[in-house]
Amino acid sequence: MTRRSVFCSAWLFALVGCDHGPATPAAPGEETGGGTLSFVVSAQQSCAGGAHNPFDEIKRVVLQVTKPDDDLAVVASKEFALDPGTTSVSLTVPVGNDYTVTLQGFGAYDGDTPSWYARRRGVDVQQGSDNPPVEMVLTRYKKFTCITPQANLTERMFPTVVALNDGRVLIAGGFQRATPTGAGSDKYVLDAPSTLAFVYDSRRGTLVQAATPMNQGRAAAGGVFVPLEDGKILLFGGASKMTIKVRGDFEMFVDPADALATYEVFDVKTLSFEAIPEGEGSKMSLARVWPVALLLQENAVLVAGSGAWPGSGGGGVDGRATDLWLPTTGIAQGGGGIMNAEHFAPAVAPLDTVNGRVRAVFFGGTTDGQSVVEVYAEPSSKEVGGSFARLGKGGVAKLPFLASLVPLSEPSAEGDLRFLAVGGVFGEKVQDAYRFAVGTTAYVLTLSRAGNLVALKSTQAVETPCAKRFFHAAAGAVRPGRVTLLGGFTAAAQDPGGLTCFFDVTRYDTAQTTGAPLDGAFWQPAAGEEVFPDRAGHGAVGLEDDTVLVVGGMETGAGTLNGDRPALLEVYAPHTIQLAP
Repeated sequence: MTRRSVFCSAWLFALVGCDHGPATPAAPGEETGGGTLSFVVSAQQSCAGGAHNPFDEIKRVVLQVTKPDDDLAVVASKEFALDPGTTSVSLTVPVGNDYTVTLQGFGAYDGDTPSWYARRRGVDVQQGSDNPPVEMVLTRYKKFTCITPQANLTERMFPTVVALNDGRVLIAGGFQRATPTGAGSDKYVLDAPSTLAFVYDSRRGTLVQAATPMNQGRAAAGGVFVPLEDGKILLFGGASKMTIKVRGDFEMFVDPADALATYEVFDVKTLSFEAIPEGEGSKMSLARVWPVALLLQENAVLVAGSGAWPGSGGGGVDGRATDLWLPTTGIAQGGGGIMNAEHFAPAVAPLDTVNGRVRAVFFGGTTDGQSVVEVYAEPSSKEVGGSFARLGKGGVAKLPFLASLVPLSEPSAEGDLRFLAVGGVFGEKVQDAYRFAVGTTAYVLTLSRAGNLVALKSTQAVETPCAKRFFHAAAGAVRPGRVTLLGGFTAAAQDPGGLTCFFDVTRYDTAQTTGAPLDGAFWQPAAGEEVFPDRAGHGAVGLEDDTVLVVGGMETGAGTLNGDRPALLEVYAPHTIQLAP
């Protein structure tokens, strides 16, 4: 295992796992025999500054290889002391595919809980020593690890953060200025959208600026990775300006003239944005802020929702229309089908794939109570639009907006599928207008499936302070069932920001079985453990090693974008990470 430190750029030592010949009888999907694995491990600085260097702190290492579908099923492991003269250790790894490799680093005074953590998924082990090096990045376990930003990566709000399929992440756009509408005002004008983009490599711990800027500045765009031959990332819509009220009752205003109908294409190979000529296929059917961008079969993309915030005015455009992006022709306006209601910034999660066609669940963002939950089904031909089935709102008391929806089970699982809906603001009609306030209720949605039919089987409300947040981040673990909640506004006068919280569906099931309070499925870090700072409007994405990348955001208490704070760009290794004993 080769160590390198991103913040001091020094190669320090090598550690190599060795083949010891035939292994124990192979499990399904594995072959007998062993292969040599080598490791290259990088590290970032601690958010407390450069005082924590893992290569100085770690005295003992536990290296584990686990099965593809179970992070607790160990097929090979090695524990060893890490001395200055250590150059190699022996580790027998059976030949096989899609292993997960986890490294735990213990300091001199650590007990059973490591101080440092790294993980790499999708590791293939072939016979012999020709296996490529396994690259991983050490982060502080159950803590935040800061990434030194590029000079041009300034504080921003509502950037778009999109994960590729190789451990890299695109960070694009975002508002760079937040101005109160008056002295002591709770309303802010957000503008000065950035045109710049950056790529973070979670396997190597590096950050680079894109070779070219976007064609126009944008924030609150929808993004999706498209696995074409060289890889593309599409960014749809967004806004150049908006006004939000973050304390007391929530308000938001986006002038239709400030919403964007254009899109961007980022070439992963060249790290540059493509020019999109004016003409057919260059714009969506309507301007969209926080639209859904859903990858379909044959690398098509459905673009849906976010025509207009209630009260902003939509310019007479039907916000139910969806668009379809095709690799050969660009945008087919209205080609995605018609939703049952207008949805602004709906939460979306994959449901399953039936006969090779994608289905997805849309939640919230509408004033139509019968369409709070809709299910999209991809058609068999791109010549016709997909279908949307309204499932009602179940036990959701009011109309949810700006919520998160996270799957709690694999889309390929048999039987019912469950989802956690959490955060956001809830609307109710008062006279002729809608009033929005932050809630304290999370919902576990259960959807049943019978052939092509999907029904909302149940909606279980869970009262918890962990749900009190909007413009927050919710990241599911790679193995569904655990969720990390970070930051967000709470609408309080002196806003401390949303709590750092975690959810575990196993705890939820136990509470249901035993009759214990359901809010026991949520928990927070213990006293003295690190929590997320008071920030909202940040971008975030779960990484393949079960950490969470967090970008930018506004300080919830001060209401400022403060470029001096060290937490501009960071990685969090949450309590939801499962480690084998």
